[in-house]
Amino acid sequence: MTSPAVDPWPRRLRNLLIGLFSAAIVIGWASVSYFGRSPAVVESFKPLDGWCDPPTQGLGVHCFGDFQVPRLLLDQPSIYGPDSLGDPSNPYTATAMFPHLFFRAIEWTGVGQRGSMWVYLAFLGIALLVPALWVVANRSREDRDWTPVLLIGIAAGPFLTMMDRGNSAGFAVPFILLFALFVRERPEWVAVVAVIGAASVRPQFILLALALLAFGRIRSAFVAVAVWLAISVAAFAVFPGGFAHNIRTWWGDLAQFQSQTDVAADLYTNLSATHALTVVGGWLQSAPGPLEDFGGWLTTWAVDNPNVSGAVLIVAALVTMLAAPSRRVAPFALVVALVLPVLTQSISFGYYLMVALPLAALVLGPAAPGLLITGRRDAALTGLFARLRDGALAVPLWAWGVLVALGLSIVPIFITSDITRQSTVKGYTGLIWLVIVIAALVLAWLPSRATRVAPDGPLA
Repeated sequence: MTSPAVDPWPRRLRNLLIGLFSAAIVIGWASVSYFGRSPAVVESFKPLDGWCDPPTQGLGVHCFGDFQVPRLLLDQPSIYGPDSLGDPSNPYTATAMFPHLFFRAIEWTGVGQRGSMWVYLAFLGIALLVPALWVVANRSREDRDWTPVLLIGIAAGPFLTMMDRGNSAGFAVPFILLFALFVRERPEWVAVVAVIGAASVRPQFILLALALLAFGRIRSAFVAVAVWLAISVAAFAVFPGGFAHNIRTWWGDLAQFQSQTDVAADLYTNLSATHALTVVGGWLQSAPGPLEDFGGWLTTWAVDNPNVSGAVLIVAALVTMLAAPSRRVAPFALVVALVLPVLTQSISFGYYLMVALPLAALVLGPAAPGLLITGRRDAALTGLFARLRDGALAVPLWAWGVLVALGLSIVPIFITSDITRQSTVKGYTGLIWLVIVIAALVLAWLPSRATRVAPDGPLA
């Protein structure tokens, strides 16, 4: 059995990231310069977002809109419904507003709006750097290498985009890493707390509980969902407006937010499965005959039913986690559980690629209990790759696909044109992850001999 210490896959991911970053410098220089595009606009959104007085409250022309808008909502009689700002609507759950309430309280201590913004961004940056720092901290003093802080930290596209927006979803990253480390490790309550914490920041991360089902922790999954649901519902009573009013108007705000955004638009990065279907539909419309008609139908269907594809993915993952043989599900469970929250929303902005940071950290770091394991403590993602042998081509291809998807998710490659605003690479990243998730769900049902899953668990 290959030791994680000599496993080649951490080195391969590191080399892949270095190679992609090197290419990104040249490609970005040419693409941004020749087409006159701003890197911030290509990778994220326009800096001039207009939610504050930039000279006194922002940075340059930038207001960090995803920090400023919730802050402004907290000054309204109600953070939801017609008494709020109205434009944009507030899709955040009550628990998702708690970080903003905390930093609003810091502002009230006398540091002012700009001061609270700097504190907020500092905490957000630390949260996003946790995976990289974990990799560094778990290496011996002699082998300590600080490149992960650059590769999956301050130079990573998800880090830059999340910081550019000031979006509080980044506070879920430490919880996601903690969950991955303890999803099959004791004490069991750590993984449960991690799920509750991540889902409190953004509700879609309750889908992490699917990995608990795959590893036989059905009671833990039930407790995590039940406690999160109780906390989330009760939190609506904390804010002014009343419990029933807040829940009802939040649901309306959520529906309004989803309806006012075109899932097929290319003006921003949308990682959702729904947008991926519109991409495929657009490709097929360039083909002759029936394929052209099918492409048009697929695009129209995805736009008219933006939540259906995500719901189908969730049901397929749930059935697979519960019904497929556990030794076949286990190698794929955590990747599926981490990526599903990104794919299943109808609108999933580029900063949600933050899930790639803890996943990449577990590849680069020491053997991580619970990541793609099939039975033994040291059978982590690195162990899985090291145990692949000749004859089981499907799983090695899937493993390479995960590696490539991580690279494209992490490295900001500013390929754009004078037509589209978003990064072309990021525009296809959701489709790549969708293919990987679907492939994982299919592979989980294949016979053991097809995937080289040994009777005792680890891949042969």
